[in-house]
Amino acid sequence: LEENPFVAETAIAAAFSEMARLEAMMTDWCDDSQLMLVNREAFRRPVQVDPELFTVIRDGIQAGVDTNGAFDITWRSAGRLWDFKANPPRLPDARNIDKAVQKVDYRNVQLDEETRSVRLLKEDVHIGLGGIAKGAIVDYAVGVLRSRGCKRFVVNAGGDIFAKGRNDGGRLWWVAIRHPRSNKENLAVLPVANLAVVTSGDYERYMHVDGTMYCHILDPRTGWPARG
Repeated sequence: LEENPFVAETAIAAAFSEMARLEAMMTDWCDDSQLMLVNREAFRRPVQVDPELFTVIRDGIQAGVDTNGAFDITWRSAGRLWDFKANPPRLPDARNIDKAVQKVDYRNVQLDEETRSVRLLKEDVHIGLGGIAKGAIVDYAVGVLRSRGCKRFVVNAGGDIFAKGRNDGGRLWWVAIRHPRSNKENLAVLPVANLAVVTSGDYERYMHVDGTMYCHILDPRTGWPARG
């Protein structure tokens, strides 16, 4: 699309618009999102959702199956007790975590393909799509760009990157992975084309309490930050 920058700009604007629409649907940072409606109402009644949200929840459940629960979209049942922006930093009450983590189980989410609805089988089960929605939204943005004739581009959602084709010099795109313990070096640099690179680091969102670092990547089995 180099011959017609206006077409490229229009395609980019459409991709951003689609990403904003889907983020507003899938976020748990905004009470009026469709996902938060599910969290509030789906224990009492089935909640019909848009196709994109239904697909991401279904894929999240399958990820739970594939990983034997190491990835679990109901992590938010315990995760919502954590506040990594608290000043001063403070830990949640361990008793509340122990109680909430009993609700962390992707099998508590029931889908109805015919009605495209979601049910939560236990009270106080909460879905959080932070580990999967961003990648799905990038995929939808890629679809918009492809449908408008874009043949080489990068969609970067901060930790979730898709690279299409090759760059201006005809070379593969380079995606750097930052070293988690150094601001001055990369852990790796990956040459890529036509695929996604996704990372999550404990150095992006964390807090220190009594000399111990607590990051936002939670172990769904314990409700506490992952170690190791």
